[in-house]
This record gives sequence, C-alpha cells and structure tokens, in this order.
Amino acid sequence: MKRMLKMRDAVAILVPAVLFVLLQTAVRGVDCVKVSFYGASHIAMPMQEAKSSTNIRLRFRTMLPDCFIFLAAGRTDYALINLENGRIKFIFKIEDFITELWSPKNIIFNDLNWHEIAIQRYDSNITMQVDEHFKPENRPITYWRAQYSLWRLPRRRWRLLSGVLKHRE
Repeated sequence: MKRMLKMRDAVAILVPAVLFVLLQTAVRGVDCVKVSFYGASHIAMPMQEAKSSTNIRLRFRTMLPDCFIFLAAGRTDYALINLENGRIKFIFKIEDFITELWSPKNIIFNDLNWHEIAIQRYDSNITMQVDEHFKPENRPITYWRAQYSLWRLPRRRWRLLSGVLKHRE
C-alpha cells in the first residue's frame, strides 16, 4: 500500500517534465499514438492487451530526480517507467511475472536534456535502449537486456525460473 501511495505522489510532482510518447502495441498490426504535453497532463485511452509483444518509445526531459514518466496498465498487468535518483527504472508485470530494468548508476537523466527510451518485448525477451546517439552500423548502441525463462505449470500459471541482466556498449 505504501508503494501505491508513493506512485500517486510521484504523479503529482510531474509538473516540470515534458514528455513525447509513441506507444506501439502489436496485437494485430501496429497501433500508434503520438502525444506531447507539459506538466501534470496525461492521456487515457482504451487499448487491447498484448500478451506476446510490446513496444514503447518515448522522449522526455525533466529536472526532477524522482518522477513518474509512463504507465500503461490493464486490470492486472502493467508497464511502468519512472526516475528514481535520476536513474531510469522500468517495471513490467504480466500475469504472475514481474521484472525490473535499471539504467546504470553513473548516468543521470534529470539534466533537462532530451532523452529517448525504447523498450521492446517479444515473448520472454525485454530490451531497454536509452539515448540512441549513434547509428547501429557505426557504433553499437547502449542497451540493457533482461532475458528470463518461464515454465508453464499444470495450472496454466507462469513462473520465473531464471533471469540475467546484460549490458552492452
């Protein structure tokens, strides 16, 4: 309960953040929505659930070290992006599985510069890419990848068996 109150407080302090969001959800084809807003504004829209793949791409800038950036939520599943102490934190929950990805400690994102986050998920592979400054053919981009293995139990529930976090440059 304390965690939920903390997230509501984070929404209230989003005022100096500016955000550009492009959300793609692959269920049948690609549905895209582009929005930009300043302050405590938000957008609410109906979406279909995407169990096998999810793509989120957004640009933001803020001076706040702790703020709420993005939330896409269903009845039980959600994708959440926020800043904690200037670091990007991505939480993804689908069915009974929850995973977290963090940006490195030495990179701070509350510097009022524009930053771009791209998150791709297909089945059990999640990739978070931050600030693509270089073309992929010239220099590899920096990203954090979480891979996890799931095992289907007889009661049709997914459980986490193993996980690894990789960082590449």
